[in-house]
Amino acid sequence: MKYGYPEAATRKEWREATLNPWFGARFQLLARVQRLWLPTGVVTYQKDAGKLGGWNPWAAYPPHLYRQRVNEVKQTYEPQLQALKFSGPQMAALDDLLAECKTANVRVAVVIPPEGSEFRSWYPDRVVEELKALTDRLRMTHGVLIVDARQWLPDEAFADSHHVVNQWAKPYTERLVCEVIVPVMR
Repeated sequence: MKYGYPEAATRKEWREATLNPWFGARFQLLARVQRLWLPTGVVTYQKDAGKLGGWNPWAAYPPHLYRQRVNEVKQTYEPQLQALKFSGPQMAALDDLLAECKTANVRVAVVIPPEGSEFRSWYPDRVVEELKALTDRLRMTHGVLIVDARQWLPDEAFADSHHVVNQWAKPYTERLVCEVIVPVMR
């Protein structure tokens, strides 16, 4: 069992997904045909998701909805942020992957994306300290470029302290290109 996953079961799932690619999208397909047949809790297809299938740019919420949306995001993410751990088999897998990249002379960058100040406040101090220790270790051990972009955008750039609104996507992308991507490519 490598990285905490039983090898035989993982290979079996990989074969099933490779030989039957529709299987991985079965719930999305079923939702288009008969939404009521979906198991409880499955994310469903939305007809109004647009051309990008739900990955559309975010618009700013009106002030009366902003607070409600931030509270919903907090309800979803705060427990997950409290439980974050940077240890275990996933870290061993990351270390092995980065070691292979280093051996093959593949440059690696880890970008920690922008977050609003309220969203950042939900991280417990322990997680902030562990993330700093992890990024320092990745930089020192594997030569990884760490880009901490959490504070690159002002709070008004977020629809809900988590999702960037469409008019701020371009300034963020331009900064990432100018300060990170272009220098790395030289």
